[in-house]
Amino acid sequence: MNKKIKIFSYIRLAIYTAAIIAAVMLINGKITTSCYWNEHFHILCPTCGMTRATINIFKFNFSEAIKYHVVYTCIIFPLVIILMLNDIFVIFKRAITKSDKLSIIEKICGINKSKNGRYIVAIFVLLIVFITYGILRNFI
Repeated sequence: MNKKIKIFSYIRLAIYTAAIIAAVMLINGKITTSCYWNEHFHILCPTCGMTRATINIFKFNFSEAIKYHVVYTCIIFPLVIILMLNDIFVIFKRAITKSDKLSIIEKICGINKSKNGRYIVAIFVLLIVFITYGILRNFI
Protein backbone atom coordinates (compact mmCIF):
# COMPACT_ATOMS: atom_id res chain seq x y z
CA MET A 1 0.00 0.00 0.00
CA ASN A 2 1.19 3.48 -0.85
CA LYS A 3 2.51 5.50 2.12
CA LYS A 4 0.39 8.49 1.07
CA ILE A 5 -2.79 6.38 1.17
CA LYS A 6 -1.84 4.93 4.55
CA ILE A 7 -1.27 8.37 6.13
CA PHE A 8 -4.48 9.71 4.57
CA SER A 9 -6.35 6.71 6.02
CA TYR A 10 -5.05 7.33 9.54
CA ILE A 11 -6.00 11.01 9.34
CA ARG A 12 -9.54 10.13 8.22
CA LEU A 13 -9.95 7.57 11.00
CA ALA A 14 -8.86 10.22 13.54
CA ILE A 15 -11.38 12.69 12.09
CA TYR A 16 -14.17 10.08 12.23
CA THR A 17 -13.31 9.30 15.85
CA ALA A 18 -13.36 13.00 16.75
CA ALA A 19 -16.69 13.45 14.94
CA ILE A 20 -18.27 10.56 16.83
CA ILE A 21 -17.03 11.94 20.16
CA ALA A 22 -18.33 15.42 19.26
CA ALA A 23 -21.72 13.97 18.23
CA VAL A 24 -22.07 12.13 21.54
CA MET A 25 -21.13 15.29 23.47
CA LEU A 26 -23.61 17.32 21.38
CA ILE A 27 -26.46 14.89 22.01
CA ASN A 28 -25.73 14.87 25.74
CA GLY A 29 -25.69 18.68 25.89
CA LYS A 30 -21.98 18.99 26.72
CA ILE A 31 -21.46 21.21 23.64
CA THR A 32 -23.70 24.14 22.78
CA THR A 33 -23.76 26.01 19.50
CA SER A 34 -25.10 29.31 18.22
CA CYS A 35 -25.45 30.89 14.81
CA TYR A 36 -23.54 34.14 14.27
CA TRP A 37 -25.60 35.12 11.21
CA ASN A 38 -28.96 34.52 12.88
CA GLU A 39 -27.97 36.32 16.09
CA HIS A 40 -26.50 39.41 14.42
CA PHE A 41 -28.30 39.75 11.07
CA HIS A 42 -31.55 37.83 11.77
CA ILE A 43 -31.31 35.77 8.59
CA LEU A 44 -30.91 32.02 8.22
CA CYS A 45 -27.62 30.89 6.70
CA PRO A 46 -27.43 27.67 4.63
CA THR A 47 -26.28 25.73 7.70
CA CYS A 48 -28.84 27.03 10.19
CA GLY A 49 -30.63 24.12 11.79
CA MET A 50 -28.06 21.47 10.89
CA THR A 51 -26.94 20.95 14.47
CA ARG A 52 -30.50 20.61 15.74
CA ALA A 53 -31.32 18.33 12.80
CA THR A 54 -28.30 16.16 13.61
CA ILE A 55 -29.35 15.85 17.24
CA ASN A 56 -32.86 14.84 16.18
CA ILE A 57 -31.53 12.33 13.63
CA PHE A 58 -29.42 10.65 16.32
CA LYS A 59 -32.50 10.56 18.56
CA PHE A 60 -34.48 9.01 15.63
CA ASN A 61 -36.86 11.97 15.59
CA PHE A 62 -36.85 12.42 11.80
CA SER A 63 -39.94 14.63 11.53
CA GLU A 64 -38.32 17.27 13.75
CA ALA A 65 -35.03 16.94 11.89
CA ILE A 66 -36.79 17.63 8.59
CA LYS A 67 -38.42 20.73 10.09
CA TYR A 68 -35.01 22.12 11.04
CA HIS A 69 -33.21 21.40 7.74
CA VAL A 70 -34.88 19.30 5.04
CA VAL A 71 -31.98 19.19 2.53
CA TYR A 72 -29.47 18.21 5.17
CA THR A 73 -31.74 15.57 6.69
CA CYS A 74 -32.83 13.96 3.42
CA ILE A 75 -29.73 14.29 1.23
CA ILE A 76 -26.52 15.48 2.88
CA PHE A 77 -26.53 13.55 6.17
CA PRO A 78 -27.33 10.15 4.59
CA LEU A 79 -24.73 10.75 1.87
CA VAL A 80 -22.05 11.64 4.42
CA ILE A 81 -22.88 8.58 6.53
CA ILE A 82 -22.73 6.29 3.46
CA LEU A 83 -19.38 7.75 2.38
CA MET A 84 -18.00 7.52 5.91
CA LEU A 85 -19.10 3.89 6.40
CA ASN A 86 -17.72 2.93 2.97
CA ASP A 87 -14.43 4.60 3.82
CA ILE A 88 -14.11 2.92 7.23
CA PHE A 89 -15.01 -0.47 5.74
CA VAL A 90 -12.43 -0.13 2.94
CA ILE A 91 -9.70 1.05 5.35
CA PHE A 92 -10.20 -1.95 7.65
CA LYS A 93 -10.61 -4.38 4.73
CA ARG A 94 -7.39 -3.05 3.21
CA ALA A 95 -5.58 -3.46 6.54
CA ILE A 96 -6.77 -7.05 6.94
CA THR A 97 -6.53 -8.36 3.36
CA LYS A 98 -3.67 -6.13 2.12
CA SER A 99 -5.72 -5.22 -0.96
CA ASP A 100 -5.30 -2.03 -2.99
CA LYS A 101 -9.00 -1.17 -3.19
CA LEU A 102 -9.81 2.55 -2.85
CA SER A 103 -12.81 4.01 -1.05
CA ILE A 104 -15.13 6.50 -2.71
CA ILE A 105 -13.56 9.33 -0.69
CA GLU A 106 -10.10 8.37 -1.91
CA LYS A 107 -11.38 8.38 -5.48
CA ILE A 108 -12.96 11.81 -4.98
CA CYS A 109 -9.71 13.18 -3.56
CA GLY A 110 -7.77 11.76 -6.49
CA ILE A 111 -5.57 9.42 -4.47
CA ASN A 112 -5.23 7.05 -7.44
CA LYS A 113 -4.87 9.91 -9.94
CA SER A 114 -7.59 8.46 -12.15
CA LYS A 115 -10.39 10.36 -13.79
CA ASN A 116 -12.79 11.32 -11.04
CA GLY A 117 -14.74 14.12 -12.70
CA ARG A 118 -18.15 12.58 -12.08
CA TYR A 119 -17.58 12.61 -8.32
CA ILE A 120 -16.50 16.24 -8.33
CA VAL A 121 -19.51 17.21 -10.47
CA ALA A 122 -21.83 15.41 -8.03
CA ILE A 123 -20.27 17.27 -5.09
CA PHE A 124 -20.67 20.64 -6.81
CA VAL A 125 -24.29 19.89 -7.73
CA LEU A 126 -25.06 18.99 -4.10
CA LEU A 127 -23.23 22.11 -2.93
CA ILE A 128 -25.25 24.32 -5.30
CA VAL A 129 -28.52 22.72 -4.15
CA PHE A 130 -27.51 23.20 -0.51
CA ILE A 131 -26.56 26.88 -0.93
CA THR A 132 -29.64 27.64 -3.05
CA TYR A 133 -31.89 26.09 -0.42
CA GLY A 134 -30.09 28.07 2.31
CA ILE A 135 -30.73 31.34 0.49
CA LEU A 136 -34.29 30.63 -0.61
CA ARG A 137 -35.49 29.50 2.80
CA ASN A 138 -35.11 33.08 4.05
CA PHE A 139 -37.87 34.15 1.63
CA ILE A 140 -40.30 31.25 2.01
